[in-house]
Amino acid sequence: MNIQVQESTINALLTPHVEFRIPDFQRAYAWKKSQIEQFLNDIWEACIEEQAYFIGTIVLINESPSSRGIEAHSVLDGQQRLTTILLILSEIKRRFQEVENNLNSYLWNTVTLVGRSPKLLPQSYGAEPTDGSVFKAILADIQHASTNYPRHQMVRAAKDIALWMDEKFGSPCNLEKLNTFAIFFTTQVEIAKINTQTESDAFRLFETLNDRGLPLSKSDLIKNLLFRCASPGSHEAIKESWITIEQNASTDGADAFLRSFWIAEFSFVRKAALFDVFKSYLTQKPQVVDATEFLINRLEPSSELYNQLRNPEGADLFPEEARPILVRLADSGAKTYIPLLMAAHNYRSEHFVRIARLIESINVRYLMIGQHNPNWLEVLYSNLIGICRDTARSVDELFKFRDLDRISKDELLILEVDSLQVSPNDSWRNILHDIAKRDFQKETKIGDRKSVHIEHILPQNPRDECYIESQLDKETAKEFTHKLGNLTLLYGKLNTKASNRPFSEKKAILERSDIPMTSRIGSLPKWTSVEINERTKALATLICKMFPHPYDI
Repeated sequence: MNIQVQESTINALLTPHVEFRIPDFQRAYAWKKSQIEQFLNDIWEACIEEQAYFIGTIVLINESPSSRGIEAHSVLDGQQRLTTILLILSEIKRRFQEVENNLNSYLWNTVTLVGRSPKLLPQSYGAEPTDGSVFKAILADIQHASTNYPRHQMVRAAKDIALWMDEKFGSPCNLEKLNTFAIFFTTQVEIAKINTQTESDAFRLFETLNDRGLPLSKSDLIKNLLFRCASPGSHEAIKESWITIEQNASTDGADAFLRSFWIAEFSFVRKAALFDVFKSYLTQKPQVVDATEFLINRLEPSSELYNQLRNPEGADLFPEEARPILVRLADSGAKTYIPLLMAAHNYRSEHFVRIARLIESINVRYLMIGQHNPNWLEVLYSNLIGICRDTARSVDELFKFRDLDRISKDELLILEVDSLQVSPNDSWRNILHDIAKRDFQKETKIGDRKSVHIEHILPQNPRDECYIESQLDKETAKEFTHKLGNLTLLYGKLNTKASNRPFSEKKAILERSDIPMTSRIGSLPKWTSVEINERTKALATLICKMFPHPYDI
């Protein structure tokens, strides 16, 4: 590996004819307020103590000099620090811009080249506004940039730097105190500059390094690996594919998608080992996998599948019958099932709906009602994925797999529901909504699940009359309030009107509901523990039919 290591100050790093380019495959600027404040506070303490301060390394690829004699470098590691340094210098310059002195001129030359173009060229791909365009706007006019790009992370960082300087140097600014800090910042803050001559050397080094205060994600490393393994002529195609992948994975992030992809297509892997398995696969001998082909032919279409599973409303990759199941699963907050559904879609598409029902049965019976630890499900689903991928095996093996014995049978499920304290979340709203749609020969149709709300018939914050009518003391009432039998659905306005009223007042509101299971409650003469227990058992029995045990699917 041909590398050169050189200690440098910021002053020496930002020489008059040097330019730093952040490649498009690097991640966007991401430092938050906490990283910026720590960075500045550490430097400020060193300034007060008059001790030089080392801020870490920057890894560069030396580029060919331009026709203008500009020395260009691509930044492989340290781009977060380098961008922050330029933003700090820009803010110092702004505070000196109305003062004619040598420092003002010097600061202008540290952040710009001849012709006033920036010395740092951040990445310029992806959705607008890009880091590149925002950085130029900040250097030109921070107020204008703040108005045009108020939510961009780089603008937020520039504002955080300005606020820090207001606190340290006052407003109006104490220029003498700022001058001391600026001289220390440019001459006593040290950085290790690592120069490499080839992309291959730089990429290998990049994999071992992290940015200060913001470790590289697994997807950052995998993206870098793909660029390293691909030919330079393929880099543009990789950029475009990676943009698509990041967009499709935006619900959970690229790390979560890449792990789901690997589990669905190859084998179970923990997040900590994700980069290692990708690296082994892409660089194994004697058969090296073509990185670009792998990305475009496998990863990119899988990211679209992942996106539709995480956002199933309007999805077009699945049978219509599967969509309500996928919506309920997505609303449940669970994610461990995603790789199994990806494998089902790719290898057992004709059984996709049945496998989706299997997963929902497990989700409802094991997680929602049984309230067991979800970690075991990763192992279960990994075993089921192995059966899915092996098309020589019968699909019935999925539904008769021995470990499914741990999923509650009907008798146990009814007992578990009876003792369950139900949290009024989207998952339970969806189950009650589904019960209402099927309610006794479908007496009526109810609106979209988002138009109805869970109502506690015995209120969560009851008036004194509620205790008298329900024949429950305060402690016992708490137990019955969150039983499944005490929950029903109401449309928004009725839900607001019902509120914390006693049953004698609330029953007329319930009786007017268009939802039969709700109006039926309003026709009852009273609402006590007896009625709640009876309804809890009735709903539990319905749930057994709606979500049969995996062996019965």
